[in-house]
Amino acid sequence: MNFIQNQSLKIILICSLHLAIPHTTLSKEFPRSNLSSNLSSQISAYFGKNSQNLHQKIELEAFKSQDILNFDGSKIIDYFNELSKNSARIMINSRNMITSITLFHEDSTQTRISYHPDKTQTIETFDIDHKNSSRTEINVYGKPIWSVKFNHDTTQEKTTYNLDGTQTAQLINNQGKIIATTVTQPHGAAITANAKLLVAWHEAGHALSYMHHHSSSLIDYITIKPDAATKTEGHVRSLQAYQVDPSISHLEKHVISALCGGAAEQVLLHEKMLEKTSDILQFFSNPKFASDIALARKNAQEIVTKQTFQYFTLQQTEQKINEIVADLYKQAYQFIMQHKLQVAKIAETLIKQETLATDEAYNLVNIDRPLLAHEQGPLPASLVHDYKNSVWVL
Repeated sequence: MNFIQNQSLKIILICSLHLAIPHTTLSKEFPRSNLSSNLSSQISAYFGKNSQNLHQKIELEAFKSQDILNFDGSKIIDYFNELSKNSARIMINSRNMITSITLFHEDSTQTRISYHPDKTQTIETFDIDHKNSSRTEINVYGKPIWSVKFNHDTTQEKTTYNLDGTQTAQLINNQGKIIATTVTQPHGAAITANAKLLVAWHEAGHALSYMHHHSSSLIDYITIKPDAATKTEGHVRSLQAYQVDPSISHLEKHVISALCGGAAEQVLLHEKMLEKTSDILQFFSNPKFASDIALARKNAQEIVTKQTFQYFTLQQTEQKINEIVADLYKQAYQFIMQHKLQVAKIAETLIKQETLATDEAYNLVNIDRPLLAHEQGPLPASLVHDYKNSVWVL
């Protein structure tokens, strides 16, 4: 009994000491060692770097090392240079696999590489105050997926590395809003759009689609004035001119119009049309498209209901909704490409005056607007223009 009590006491003491049993060992001395001075320049080579090779390089260049064996079987190995300064730390789990490598540089900054079970990597850098200054996600093939630079003024610069070789860079202010977006082509050409221009194209895309596709709806106004109440940077308000039966074709047009905002932003930035359903859904998962994708999915769900009379599980329904959204997104993108000049015309006018009323919008692109229920028609664009100039109220 005393033996068991003594062993239990030892375990309790070990737990109270951070669950760690230290074991210190010294490595051979290497006169050329100075790990932090020459590893700081290797960050660009980390992409796809084999952790074992890096581990061996650290061991080779270190002056001595210290192992700490944790109670759960994991291990921490600290490496030191000739000046007894910590130059690297390797974390190894209980299965003897490296989970992270941290490099301590001479200027007091740090670089940490984390290895995940799915074989992806995260590379983070930290400034002298131990604040995260950058983060890069690496895929299983050793290629960067995206990276973020955290600036001292709390703004961020996020770069996404696209499969087609383009790079999308976004400047984000300290309130989390995108200030500007730049797309760099594989050959080096860059297209930059500030936030206001992106919003203008976004709303112009929605509005033009409604003008072309919805004869039963009337654009009341288009604006790029921020609305604090709805937390939007701009919006399009439409009125129902008369009631119609929501056919599948009608619902599909609503999905297309909802997705035309995002498609217009892509066309502005010369981005190619997305092909894979997963890529399309990922694109519209951006919080700024939240209301667009919600409306698109709502109408897509109604399409699924009308298209079939058999029972679908939630998973099957979700899959069909995703397929509809992906297919109609391609139609939305093609529509914006075909009417790019009209979208640009609306967007440029919005930049100048921020809001376009009903008649202004239709006349700008020379489209006859739908008649409201109490109006007699047809009412051509030229007559709308005459009414406006005569200061008549419609």
